[in-house]
Amino acid sequence: MGRPPGQNATGFLDPRFGEHFDSVIHELTSYSNSRPGSVDDAPIHELSAIDRSLAGRKGGGIRYNETLLAYKIMGMHELVVSLNGEIVQDGNYDDFSRGERHKFAIEFFVPKLASSVDRVKRCQHASGASYAVVGEVILSTPTVWAIDFGVKVFWESPPPEFAQVGEWVQGELGLGIDPFFYKEYLRMMPGMPDLFCEWNVARIQMCKGPWIEEVRGGRTFLMRDPRHITWVDKAVTDAWNDDEGRADYLFTLSR
Repeated sequence: MGRPPGQNATGFLDPRFGEHFDSVIHELTSYSNSRPGSVDDAPIHELSAIDRSLAGRKGGGIRYNETLLAYKIMGMHELVVSLNGEIVQDGNYDDFSRGERHKFAIEFFVPKLASSVDRVKRCQHASGASYAVVGEVILSTPTVWAIDFGVKVFWESPPPEFAQVGEWVQGELGLGIDPFFYKEYLRMMPGMPDLFCEWNVARIQMCKGPWIEEVRGGRTFLMRDPRHITWVDKAVTDAWNDDEGRADYLFTLSR
């Protein structure tokens, strides 16, 4: 059975594109593969040229704003996720290098999600490893749950009452590489979907900035000074030595 109109290979639906969607994605994929840089950097005149190339196809043309939205939908092929150096130090992974391919699951964390009446999967990059999403709950147990917003992700935490299988949620969440929970034991749980995905490490960034002390509940915590955080590009991680072994990274992953 073929894909429904407006659904691309990632399962992302957008009814505004209808029969044009595969054509748009094909044109934009070809365009993306021919030029470096982020999809957000696409010049207006080049996207407009794609509009014109599609204008004669069945159903009429596609406006620039819709082409840009389709381009951002392609972002489902690209995610920015976090990784703390301790996960490498614990032996769960070797140090990572830009350009490598790895197979792992993605976890979500600190979600601010609510029940949703929307039935269109969405994933919009907010900042860092944070995203605004709309997705379907595909697993719900007392200890772990998973959602699908075009990429299937999990969180080992009791789900809220509204997060039942088949229900939809929307809101903000963070994304990170599975520390070891899924690959070591969660994947063997009855009913657990296959969350492994192969990713290319397209970019590695390391957090830079001074550490400060913050007192919460009578306890003192070390944290980054949010006024002076910057991110620097790296070719490889060095988890034992970067930032004296306390490094936080952002990985840009592509399929």
